[in-house]
Amino acid sequence: MKEWRNHLPGFQGKKIVIIPLTALCSVLGTWTFYYILDNLARWYPILSLVALEPWLPILGSIFALTCAYLLIYSIWYRRKMLLARDRVTAYEKAILHGFAGIAIIIATVIHLYDPLIWFPLNLVPLPAPANPLTTILASSIWDLLAQHTTVSTPLFQAILGAAVFVFGFLLLIRSVETFGFDYVTVVYLYYPEESKLIDHKIYSIVRNPIYGAAILMGLGGVFSRCSFYATIVWFLVALVFIIHIRLVEDKELVERFGDSFRDYQQQVPSLFVHPKNWGKLVLFLSGKWK
Repeated sequence: MKEWRNHLPGFQGKKIVIIPLTALCSVLGTWTFYYILDNLARWYPILSLVALEPWLPILGSIFALTCAYLLIYSIWYRRKMLLARDRVTAYEKAILHGFAGIAIIIATVIHLYDPLIWFPLNLVPLPAPANPLTTILASSIWDLLAQHTTVSTPLFQAILGAAVFVFGFLLLIRSVETFGFDYVTVVYLYYPEESKLIDHKIYSIVRNPIYGAAILMGLGGVFSRCSFYATIVWFLVALVFIIHIRLVEDKELVERFGDSFRDYQQQVPSLFVHPKNWGKLVLFLSGKWK
């Protein structure tokens, strides 16, 4: 953490709060955007909005995740320009975009757990969806198979969703603890001479454990809701990580390490651990596999 802050000369002292505040505002702003979009047709039931209502959650997710991808990608494509201008301040000028992009993805993962057809915990009363298809797409697949729709979540869905979320969250915490905050916040991109070689056994079963953890946390929302919306939005979140890995991170690693990294790509999956290695993943979480 100390090394990370050393590369943020403009955010010393109390100014460091600007970074978490940016992330928090991005999360709240994105979730508010989703909330307004999801309920727009209920507040203004004009014909065009009512017809479009079932697809607004998906279109909103595509828009928000595209913004997230572009913000994160800017850390890479602006690197040479920023370093050429001022090597000392280059990283701090890029990292705010990255935190905002990650925050949008976090808000989208949170949105996976939203029922969409009612406000969480019923804290705010809302009218029913203007289009019946919205209710169908937001309902659990188990309810649809029973030929009815409901806003309630069966207990087994809630337990399964919570278990998967906790597992993903623990994997995220464990990965950050193992690799260090400097590595997670990609300081090495701008100052490769300060990077340290991380040779951990976890890389023998998955290339991107942190991204995998985020996808697992989102998958908890799919199991919790078991709805069309949750499944599609989760797929979009996973797609953002896949595109970023293949078009940005893997491309750079191939340029750095050539055929050795290509061989590694063929041997180890980028995000999803093979079932035969789940035991090793549990050992990694417990700190017994290093």
